[in-house]
Amino acid sequence: MVFPFQVPSDYKEVAEDAWWDVRDLLTQSKLFLVASKDFLLKKDVFQPRAYLEPADAIILGRLLDAEVLLTTRLQGRELTMMAYEGKRGRLLWKQKMDLTPSLPVKDQIRPASKKLLYDFIASIPYQGFVVRDALKKDVVYQEQEASKVKVYVGERSQARLSQKAQFVLLKDTSFDPLFQGGGQLEVFAEGHIVELAFPHVIVQLDRVSEEKIKEHTLVFIPEEQQRLRKSYALVQDVYKNVSARYFRTKLRELKEEESRLKPLYTSLAWFGNLALIILLAF
Repeated sequence: MVFPFQVPSDYKEVAEDAWWDVRDLLTQSKLFLVASKDFLLKKDVFQPRAYLEPADAIILGRLLDAEVLLTTRLQGRELTMMAYEGKRGRLLWKQKMDLTPSLPVKDQIRPASKKLLYDFIASIPYQGFVVRDALKKDVVYQEQEASKVKVYVGERSQARLSQKAQFVLLKDTSFDPLFQGGGQLEVFAEGHIVELAFPHVIVQLDRVSEEKIKEHTLVFIPEEQQRLRKSYALVQDVYKNVSARYFRTKLRELKEEESRLKPLYTSLAWFGNLALIILLAF
């Protein structure tokens, strides 16, 4: 959910253009569902907002059924953008840009807001989420003797075949913004990409734990994250504390497990065929 920019009255027109820019960029990625201006007007919330108290963010999140609330404020020559979690009112991310004094402020608002938005996208510590394949019974399904999962990554993802994909939980670790050192990823399953069909990819599982992969499970793709942060992050070091780590329990290697169980499957199949032959004989 993107709220109108909070700016001095002299910049309202260019701020509205910048709002459309930010909204369009989020929409084009097809990784975000962005509310329309009409929707915000009907809900009577289409008004400039900047800093939100947790209670306010929670109320707005419930009212708009929004996962993320994005606000922007111009104060002097400082443009600040913030992202809040709709369910808990938690600050996810905050970044600012100092506009150069050598150019008019109104000429810098639109390009600066785009850079801030890209920084937000680069800060997100996951690059996709699990979806259920309409043609499959289960979220994790078997195909060609392998366990596979369908993952939504968006139209503009540059994920590639064979890249590692990790299934994660995002945990709070401090009161810092969640995407800027206040959270940590816990990996409970891992695999590699075996099929590209954007906006989806298919991941073959290599290692798993007792934690079950469900719809909307977050997926961390290390190489895609590195690309995004190298291309778009305004400050490269600000996200260094958000890193993936494994659960304390060791992940099981699926290949070893499958090879260990294969003789059992073979025996069961043989007995099944034998039973069928006996039935046919009678």
